[in-house]
Amino acid sequence: MAGSGITVVPNSASFGGAAVAKGIFGNGFDADLPLDKGVILSSGDIALAKGPNGSSRAAKDNYPAAGDADLDNLLGASVTLDAAVLEFDVISAVATNLAFEYIFASEEYPEFSGSQYNDIVAIFIDGVNVATVPGTSQYDAVNTVNGGCVDPSYPAVNPEYYVDNDDPERSALPEYAASSPVYDLQYDGFTVLLTAQTNLSANVTYHIKIAIADAVDSDYDSTVFIKANVPCP
Repeated sequence: MAGSGITVVPNSASFGGAAVAKGIFGNGFDADLPLDKGVILSSGDIALAKGPNGSSRAAKDNYPAAGDADLDNLLGASVTLDAAVLEFDVISAVATNLAFEYIFASEEYPEFSGSQYNDIVAIFIDGVNVATVPGTSQYDAVNTVNGGCVDPSYPAVNPEYYVDNDDPERSALPEYAASSPVYDLQYDGFTVLLTAQTNLSANVTYHIKIAIADAVDSDYDSTVFIKANVPCP
């Protein structure tokens, strides 16, 4: 994920969460996604990501997997569950830009857009979240990027970054709704390919933390796909 010119500090990597919540993925282009290979983290089971989209609420409860305090802090309440957290340190011999390209996908779309079930993803670099809605400092989550819901109490928020995949039971608002599942992916909706980035100074060690979690309940999983920037199996 880190890309060429970036060194991952040996023995610095760690993972917190259920074993089924982490892995690598391939064949993204075959599913019509804008990224082909990379790392996948989920608030449930990564195996559920495979299409077609035949469920409105695909989920794996990873109890007793805990939530994450940093994600709770972003949401403003201690509500996260089933967190999957990958951490590692990086260093570069020259000043450079570190960028992660990712897609956040969720079964919470579209029916729980705007609700308390605000599943979230974040990429912290030295404690600062850089996975934000483009042009803002707002964290990336179900409530901050969505196409609304046919329920009028759930209006669309930043829908230009939302991609609908036709929930079998509910629909996003007209204009943003797909008439049938378009992507060979289980999730009912997801973001466009987003970029989380920061500048690195030369010969300085930076701590990276990538985290995703359910909010309030362990149902309706969410997943992040992170593009591989170096050759990947």
